[in-house]
Amino acid sequence: MWRRGVSYYSYALHPQGGDYLGEVARLDAFFINRPATRDILNDKYRFSLELSDRFPVPPVLGILKNGALELSGPLEPWWARGDLIAKPLHGSRGAGVVRLKQGDPLPVSSVPFLLTPFVQQASYAVRIAPFSGNTIRVLTLRDEGGPFIARAVHRFGTLQTAPTDNWSQGSLCAQVDLKTGVLSRAVKHPRRTNGVLDWVSRHPDTDAPIEGTVVPRWSQVQAELLRTLKDLPEFLYVGWDVMVTEEGFWVLEGNVNTEFNALQVHGPLLADDRVKAFYKSHKIV
Repeated sequence: MWRRGVSYYSYALHPQGGDYLGEVARLDAFFINRPATRDILNDKYRFSLELSDRFPVPPVLGILKNGALELSGPLEPWWARGDLIAKPLHGSRGAGVVRLKQGDPLPVSSVPFLLTPFVQQASYAVRIAPFSGNTIRVLTLRDEGGPFIARAVHRFGTLQTAPTDNWSQGSLCAQVDLKTGVLSRAVKHPRRTNGVLDWVSRHPDTDAPIEGTVVPRWSQVQAELLRTLKDLPEFLYVGWDVMVTEEGFWVLEGNVNTEFNALQVHGPLLADDRVKAFYKSHKIV
């Protein structure tokens, strides 16, 4: 495992070796994008400001610093539409995310928080896991042929992870078929299941079917992402968090150094020749 650059807790995910990318490769892949691009992806406020005219990005309603809220406008119209989300400005893996109802106290922390509307997800996601925001991690790469989607996985939160869908904390992860939008069986991270992969076809908290569910307008989501990325050549390697709604989709954030485990629990990334060529061209493998 050490020779392959794979940590002990990832062994259950890909014990046979082969075409899997390990943690060392992930660390190296951080440098694929240039520093200016990494800065945009690492700062949720800059991400919203600089990409909101390109992607459907939830608006930033305010920034919470040391208990004081700097507003971009009145909150009353947004409260009338539903709940709000407070999330750390530089957070990751869903840490610190809070769903707020009108009248709830705002988080008090020395860490800056962003305040955004709670995105109303599509009915299929509500049916499966109504207590969390359920997103699709879409891995896009760019080579000489332009941007392409390497893999997509759908996370569904559990009562343990609500209101987020963080996989390492106990949510479920299913693969999205890139051609059809059909979901596979889902699985929790093996750290949450005593080191084994426990595959399920239905959500354990709601008994709603996951396997066989079709992500609505999946071809539209892919086409719009790739169309936008054609005009953003600086984004070479990004894991986008996408939430599908009844009307379309939202891009919640972009991850400069997406984890491989959730993507590869469904099979090795390097089994795809184009994906392998991309990582070879950047000297990751």
